Amino acid sequence: MEFKELYKKYNVTNLKIKHMQDVAKLCIFINKMLDLEVNEELLTQSALLHDIGSAYYRGIPINDLNDFDKMWGHQVKTLEWLKREGLVSVAETASRHNCFGINNEESKEWGYKKGINLLPKSNESKILAFADSIRAKYIEENDFITIIHKDARELLKKHKMVVIAEERKKKLFQFLKKHGLDINKTIKYAKELENLE
Repeated sequence: MEFKELYKKYNVTNLKIKHMQDVAKLCIFINKMLDLEVNEELLTQSALLHDIGSAYYRGIPINDLNDFDKMWGHQVKTLEWLKREGLVSVAETASRHNCFGINNEESKEWGYKKGINLLPKSNESKILAFADSIRAKYIEENDFITIIHKDARELLKKHKMVVIAEERKKKLFQFLKKHGLDINKTIKYAKELENLE
């Protein structure tokens, strides 16, 4: 698979490409310490493409988007675009990269009439979801459970999902720790990737 061609075709920014590459490196790092059955090629490809759908929303003012698109739209676009490219398994994994996900009923309540399940379910999507959630603010506060991002928290609060989201994050974190995740090593490596040291 030629990622450069897909990035060019979907007009993905260099900043977004760098982020996806960093997440892929973190996924591989995390996977090496876990005792889980994982398809590393699928994990890597999914990480390298997980935010490709965000290009669809570039240039659209955030206030012009409905709640669903503000929070989940780029994941749906990632799913659609990668399936269109014939990358069905990658699409299914990459589109589930949010660490707390959303199910059919919840997505309908948010205004997505078709309903969609974006809960991380495979080992690959769980690793990707956790790796994508490790950002500077979480590292600084050493908190991988709380929904720290202000906009996300406001939308989740509006839809009465803060507790649900934090419980799902906690379960994901506990699942990975149970299978060998060394959080201190992970934080150190994530800091190196983000040049925080």
